[in-house]
Amino acid sequence: STPPLLLTTILDLNTEKLILIFDETVNTSTLDVSHISFNDGQVNSTNTVTLTSGLSREDIRTSYASNVSIWKSSFTVSPTGTEVLIDMSKFDVKQLAQNDLLGFRQNNTFLTLALTSILDMSGNANELIISRPFSVFTPD
Repeated sequence: STPPLLLTTILDLNTEKLILIFDETVNTSTLDVSHISFNDGQVNSTNTVTLTSGLSREDIRTSYASNVSIWKSSFTVSPTGTEVLIDMSKFDVKQLAQNDLLGFRQNNTFLTLALTSILDMSGNANELIISRPFSVFTPD
């Protein structure tokens, strides 16, 4: 009944990738990107950008196979493991870019990870993360 603990967070806006590294194996098929958001680190801030979801894993596999760009939502095709690589949608990256207070410096962009964003192999939900600074941050 121990939740997977988030050890490292990497946001690279050049490559449009978010990497989450946990202390134990997580089941990437349980990832709900709509429970992941960025904020300015202020208590009770309304200045947030939440990742969009909507593609099934089959949609993602099909689009990869056909090289069709249907990236309306952020997603992962990472195998089960400790590292989760999230491809951010063009829409989500644009939302960050258009926000004057987020996404351009490490000290103004923080991660929030809601409970049940992802489960470990025993079905335990991740720990709640509110406004954690990124371990590595690369602006656009």
